[in-house]
Amino acid sequence: MFSELKFIKEITEIATVMYDRGYNEYNGGNISLLLDSTEMTEINETYIPRKSFKLPAKFPGLSGRYVAVTKSGSCFRQIKQAPERDIGILHISDDGAYAELMAGFSDGANPTSELVMHLGTHEERLKHDMRHRTVLHCHPADIIAMTMLTKMDSRDFTYRLWAMMTECAVIFPDGVGLIDWSISSSTDLGLKSAAYFSNYRAVVWAMHGITCVGSSTDEAFGLIEVITKAASIYLKVLSAGGSGHFGISEEQINNIMLSFNLPIQKCWLNKIDNIEVKDE
Repeated sequence: MFSELKFIKEITEIATVMYDRGYNEYNGGNISLLLDSTEMTEINETYIPRKSFKLPAKFPGLSGRYVAVTKSGSCFRQIKQAPERDIGILHISDDGAYAELMAGFSDGANPTSELVMHLGTHEERLKHDMRHRTVLHCHPADIIAMTMLTKMDSRDFTYRLWAMMTECAVIFPDGVGLIDWSISSSTDLGLKSAAYFSNYRAVVWAMHGITCVGSSTDEAFGLIEVITKAASIYLKVLSAGGSGHFGISEEQINNIMLSFNLPIQKCWLNKIDNIEVKDE
C-alpha cells in the first residue's frame, strides 16, 4: 500500500513537523527523496508507468533513478491524510530528459513547481556525497526577515549566523549560500540553486525561504532548525538595540574551525556569488 511505504512515511512525518513549526504555511514548501536500490525494486515490482512528460532541463546524472516528490500546491498539514494524492514517485529516463509517473498524484496533480531545483540539486549533490538523499524547502519567517535587513552576499550572511552561537560553525562549516530575490519556480533559478549546492548544503533565496539537503530528512531538517534559530537570535539582538558586529568574532570562529578540524568555505576566496550555471 502506497501510504505504508517507508519513504512515504518519512515524507509525511517531516512534512507534519515542518508545518507544525510554522515553516510551511498553506501550500508553501516542497520535499523530495531519492530512492535507494531496494526501494526502486519495490516500486518496479508493484507499479507500472502511468504517464511520461518532458522535463524543463536534462538531468543525466539522475539516469534511471526514482524520486519521490510532493505535488504542486500541496498543503503540508494535509499530506498525512492523503499521501497518495500529495506525493508522486517519478522515474527519470536514461537520458535524463523525461520523467515517468509511477505512482501517486492520484488527483491528477503535477509535481512541485520547483521540480528543476529538486532534480538539479539531487544531481549536483550526488557528485559530492554518495549518501545524499533529501531536499527540503521551506519558509521560516526569521530567515526571510534576515535577508531584508541589508545587502549581503553568502559570506556576510553566513558570518552573521556563525556569530550567533558556537554550534553554527560546527553544524554548517560549509556556510549558507544566499541568492538574491528572483522569480520562483523558474528554470533559471532552479539551475542556479543547483549550482550553489556544489559548495553548500543550505541555500537561502532572499525574501523567500531556505533549501537544505542531507542523507536523510532528519539531517536536512537539522540544518534548517539550527540556521533558523541563529537567524532568530540575530533578530532578537537587533531588536534589543544591537548594532554593527555582535556575537562571536571572526577570530573566534576561526579558532572553532581549527579546534574541530573543520574546513572553512574555500570557495569564498573566489566569491561564491559569481557562480555560473552550466549550459544544458
